[in-house]
Amino acid sequence: MIVPGHGSVCGDEEITVLLNYLENTWALTTDHIADGHSLDEILADLDYPRQKGWSKRMFRKNIELMYTAISSKNEMR
Repeated sequence: MIVPGHGSVCGDEEITVLLNYLENTWALTTDHIADGHSLDEILADLDYPRQKGWSKRMFRKNIELMYTAISSKNEMR
């Protein structure tokens, strides 16, 4: 049993769903950056994974945070 900071008490299945979402979002964002896409172009991509019941704002914020982290990491190279 896991008690998250938001949402209901959950278990392994929900953690797997979240992990897959994060991994897929990270990979797609990395690909977009490698292809030279701007943040606005990336945010317009409808192929990003979505989770039922999650707000659109959360998806956007996650992509923005990943974009910043990946871009910063690439700049350090």
